[in-house]
Amino acid sequence: MAKLRKIQQSFQRYVLCGDPAGAEGLFASGCGATVGKRMGIYHDAYRLRLIEALRSDYPTLHALLGEETFTTMARAYIDDHRSPYYNIRWYGDAMTEFLRKHPSWRERPWLAELAHFEWSMLAAFDASEAPLLTVETMSRVPLARWPELTFIAHPSVRVLDLHFEAPMLWKAHKAGEEVRDHRPRALRCSWLIWRRGRETYFRSIAKDEAPALKALLGGLPFAAICEQVSKGEDDAPLHAASLLKTWISEELLSGIDR
Repeated sequence: MAKLRKIQQSFQRYVLCGDPAGAEGLFASGCGATVGKRMGIYHDAYRLRLIEALRSDYPTLHALLGEETFTTMARAYIDDHRSPYYNIRWYGDAMTEFLRKHPSWRERPWLAELAHFEWSMLAAFDASEAPLLTVETMSRVPLARWPELTFIAHPSVRVLDLHFEAPMLWKAHKAGEEVRDHRPRALRCSWLIWRRGRETYFRSIAKDEAPALKALLGGLPFAAICEQVSKGEDDAPLHAASLLKTWISEELLSGIDR
């Protein structure tokens, strides 16, 4: 068993890292190909599968960069990022930080933001199911309790603070428009992503809504949400209640945190 384990570890090290130490003897010679070439088939196939997965996870980024540049970027990501997951679905989780920091890509910050948006859309789609808070449930809560209420967001809910119109670039690509080498227009804005049923949605968040929603997601009570909506204004509770009703109707909330 110890010998088998050593063979498996040597083979895995070669497939993952291209390290031939201890792996040369795993293949018999002959069959019209050198041992190195036959070993390389496994190493290259693994990397090609990872590139395929990244292309699937980041279709708009792929369309923006083009096949050749995207493949170059993906190979650099693979060299930089060993997957800690057994499931290839999660391999691309570090792409945003990679593009943000890598010297070849950090001068184009919209690339990292586009990756962040595409990954967040995938994460929202894959989020677990949860019950939904209803207006009827809220109507049964005594008004005296409202200031102290905190809420549970649906697991799919994401709020992104972006500096470029990456979502609009994603939308254009989804509609079949050409986006190769396109630079998104600079636009500092918060975006909401969530899943409703089997569909994933996104929309921009109004300036007065963004801090209130972030307060809710941060676990702050309704009284604090009111303060974020209209500081010092008498209609803050009414405005906050209106936003809360909108969030409930959009199925962003799973319940009251009791």
